[in-house]
Amino acid sequence: MSWSSKYAVGVLLVVFSFGACTKRSQPALPPPSHTGKNIFACSVNGGTFSTEGLVQFGGFFNNGIMCYVDADSNLDIKAIAWDERSMSIGGKFHGVGSYPVDSSYPTPAGAFSAYYSDTGLSSYRAFQGTVNITYYDGNIVAGTFFFSACKTGNVVHATNGEFDVMLH
Repeated sequence: MSWSSKYAVGVLLVVFSFGACTKRSQPALPPPSHTGKNIFACSVNGGTFSTEGLVQFGGFFNNGIMCYVDADSNLDIKAIAWDERSMSIGGKFHGVGSYPVDSSYPTPAGAFSAYYSDTGLSSYRAFQGTVNITYYDGNIVAGTFFFSACKTGNVVHATNGEFDVMLH
């Protein structure tokens, strides 16, 4: 094999090896909807948190969503992913509208609380953000959210959040 053939083979090997080292992209968030698709998704510090489907009561709570409105108009949405990360948002609401995220306990009327857990053992409590209820008909609640939460000095940012859930 001549020197020029060896050189050409070497160049091709280098080019193909760089092409094989592409960065994996995060799964895309589902498109927003308000049809009761039972989705809950957001970006957390650039990674994807996404789960879908309703949790069956009496079963093991993994990769699903629980959502209800109680008699006092408190909305509560809890979501857990296959990797045991979880998130919850909730508060007293009056239908479609924008609600600030508040870190006070108990959460004041007209505000929501939000939590994120990366281990299942302790939670990051949100200290700022907004929950926007964009659709509510008594059976389905849909909207968007973002918040920043902290735990022992560590901060996470949940952005581009969306939910479209049938109420239990």
